[in-house]
Amino acid sequence: MKKIFTLLFCLTTLGFASKLHAQCTPDLSWNTSGIRPDSTTNLPDGCENVPYSTQMDIYVPDSVHQIQMGQDVAIYIDSVRLLSVTGLPPGMSYVTNPANGKFPKFAHGCALISGTCSTPGTYPLQVITKASVRLLLPFLPATVRYDTVNYYRIVINTAGGANCNVGIENHLDPTEMGIHSVVANANDHYLQVTCNAPANLPSQFRVVNSIGQVIYQNTVTTQQGYQIIRLNDFNAENGIYVLQMQQGNQFKSYKLQVIK
Repeated sequence: MKKIFTLLFCLTTLGFASKLHAQCTPDLSWNTSGIRPDSTTNLPDGCENVPYSTQMDIYVPDSVHQIQMGQDVAIYIDSVRLLSVTGLPPGMSYVTNPANGKFPKFAHGCALISGTCSTPGTYPLQVITKASVRLLLPFLPATVRYDTVNYYRIVINTAGGANCNVGIENHLDPTEMGIHSVVANANDHYLQVTCNAPANLPSQFRVVNSIGQVIYQNTVTTQQGYQIIRLNDFNAENGIYVLQMQQGNQFKSYKLQVIK
């Protein structure tokens, strides 16, 4: 039973409060129950003194199931809500959509994680959550459960290290768009994009193959300036592709190679 409740509470990791004015856009086409990225993929790394931005998505099912003593036990979900979070890197914060951090069943939600941290290190996140659930039958009285989710973390790498570009943000016009590097991890199904965005607005990313077909697309809210973004659910065969980034009337492309 503990394992199932942990799954429920993972759905509320996106309920972090924030004072940011930017907002993420839920991916309504994603209907897999749960949260992405998951605990295996985790959150992307960041760099010291470099703006960080990434989006997480959730879809809340109405129930989950577990086999106990040969019986299929159903746990019906009314809603999940965040109560508190600790361990954030200094300078970073979160904003959720919906803004109150409460996610009822069948709800799509997202969180924009952003900010600039000047202290390198590994920052484990600890999230306290509350869920309203009904055991066995959907019409029984709701039960309140509290739990802690502690497998998410954000790593801030030192400027000048192998994982960080040094000084590039000092030479960029914050109103201009640019793609500076792309890491294509087809085995773990994500793209890590180092880019420059002109505004705190949604940016569309598309991957196009050699015959002009769009094989992947994702829209995330980017922050103005230099940042590192992880795009999840990327899958492609070995080959050469073009990543396209667009915000408003600004458009940039970047050639990338996929090797599995």
